[in-house]
Amino acid sequence: MAVRLILSVVVGLALSLSPAAYAMKQLELKSHSHIAAIDIPLSGKEKAWLAAQPTLTVGTWLPERTPIVYDGDEKSYQGINADYLALMAHSLGLKVIIRQYDTEQQALTALADRQVDTLLTQVAHRDALAPGWINPRRCLKPGRRWSPR
Repeated sequence: MAVRLILSVVVGLALSLSPAAYAMKQLELKSHSHIAAIDIPLSGKEKAWLAAQPTLTVGTWLPERTPIVYDGDEKSYQGINADYLALMAHSLGLKVIIRQYDTEQQALTALADRQVDTLLTQVAHRDALAPGWINPRRCLKPGRRWSPR
């Protein structure tokens, strides 16, 4: 019994101190804008692609800049970016998940590992991206999942 307790404590401490345990937190998308949905003309193929991809996972990292993101609380994502994301989600029928990372490198790693679909904050060092990552045609091509290559 004592061995089990000690093992549980050691594993718990190891997990709580690992970078993966605190490197990301999921935030609630919170918009203060009350704009009606806009009509976004989509082809049948684009509508089918959106139906198959009903969730958009967006990565961002600290520090954020006002008014792009407001520091209202640590549980929600607010500001101009949040307003645009909420409008897009409402207009296209998407669910948006925000994952905030401590550093830009963690967010880039999450993008490379496909833990997020896109990054919302400007990348400081574009040369850190693999070729094709900043090509919008490659990122947003309907009919297939996003791929950096």
